[in-house]
Amino acid sequence: MLTLTALLVGSALAADVDRVPEDFATIQDAVDHGTASVIVVGPGQWAGATVDRPVSIQGKDAVIVSGTRKRGAAIAFPMKESASGSEIVGFTFDCTSKKLDLGVYASVQHMGGAPDEVNVSNNTFLSCVQGVTNTGSRTEECESGDVDGGKYWTVQGNDFRGFSTHTDTGSFVGGIGVYMFNVSSNDVYNNTFSGWVQDTPKFTTGGIVLAGCKDCVIAENNFAVGGGKYYWASVSNLGYYQDGAAPSERVSIVANNAAHDAAPYKGTNFRSIDSFEVELDENNGGVYVDHGWCGDGETRRPVNTAARPSAPVKLR
Repeated sequence: MLTLTALLVGSALAADVDRVPEDFATIQDAVDHGTASVIVVGPGQWAGATVDRPVSIQGKDAVIVSGTRKRGAAIAFPMKESASGSEIVGFTFDCTSKKLDLGVYASVQHMGGAPDEVNVSNNTFLSCVQGVTNTGSRTEECESGDVDGGKYWTVQGNDFRGFSTHTDTGSFVGGIGVYMFNVSSNDVYNNTFSGWVQDTPKFTTGGIVLAGCKDCVIAENNFAVGGGKYYWASVSNLGYYQDGAAPSERVSIVANNAAHDAAPYKGTNFRSIDSFEVELDENNGGVYVDHGWCGDGETRRPVNTAARPSAPVKLR
């Protein structure tokens, strides 16, 4: 027989967790109408959801196969600024589906703001155009002002498999595991990048692509990517080539392993305008450093320290 105390404890636990499909038919229903701080999604194939409140969304053998369409791409979890403090954990994002292109997505320009303190952990991304995206507003060239992308993001323990620049609608977006543009205090560590690069001329591809990252840590990631004909690099900072990117500051890129990365420009490729206090240490697979700098209101060409063509960048 259950005691009153046991019943009260059970009720309290139930109130803290909303379940899909037991309590709500879809993830979006649970976000919109649930009150719990945790949403647990059971086994099966699911549509994603626009997240507009702080919530931990946890997948248990759950596969996301469709999402919300924005600007020609289907996004699993678009994150609004009001979603600060959220986490996305334990899902498989199957971008081989004809209804999914991007995984977790925040954009000041396209979502009206970006949330802070977002945790994206222990997920699998299959052939996504962009797996995790956190982008702020553009800045004026050669200005080092504050960036407004999501702060204090953690991207850890994820498995990124396969990369493509081509969305299901025929548009081109990137071909990137993690893309961070004009953000601060973002940590990307202990992720695995593998599979094949299906790239396209004039579009950047990469495991982790930074442009205007301040106080960021990129550490202990492993890369074993094959294919690719053009501009793949395991870790890139393309601030010099990305319009509106602020200078990167106090970035630690350490202990990343690209020794088994077979794509054209394996290793760590760092380009930015007026970057400073950048730590590049113990990266296995080669490091490429190419700094541009500003003076008298004009951008000077970077000094090449390794042979690599200048790659146009077309990212959102």
